Amino acid sequence: MKRLFYTLCSVVIGLACHRTTDAVNPADPLYRRWAAVNVSDTYITFQSDGVILYGPDGSYGICCSPRFFVRQDSVLRLKDAPAKPLPSFVKPLPGNCANVSCLSAGDSWKILRLSADQLIIQTLYGKQTYKAD
Repeated sequence: MKRLFYTLCSVVIGLACHRTTDAVNPADPLYRRWAAVNVSDTYITFQSDGVILYGPDGSYGICCSPRFFVRQDSVLRLKDAPAKPLPSFVKPLPGNCANVSCLSAGDSWKILRLSADQLIIQTLYGKQTYKAD
């Protein structure tokens, strides 16, 4: 009876100690700089730590665009994504942000296509297509 009890406890403990599936794969093609296909000089960079950067060098201070995300498979959850320190090269928000009426970016973005050279995201306002930069 003791043996059965110890075996059962070992199985339960072993199942409770499983690895998380949210680990970031550094080879994931999402984590790079992307150039918008239909808009010139528009760039977005997704970092593996959940930070979104804007502009060709990632330094643009943006009033209304989301800065942080949590990735869950093909969904980038924007709502309630934890804030993180931004890299020091990111410019502060422009002073006129207090006067800007921002539209919501939505709760999440859906990755419709992700390859080594193309990213298509469904946002609240439609599809956004990017090419690897």
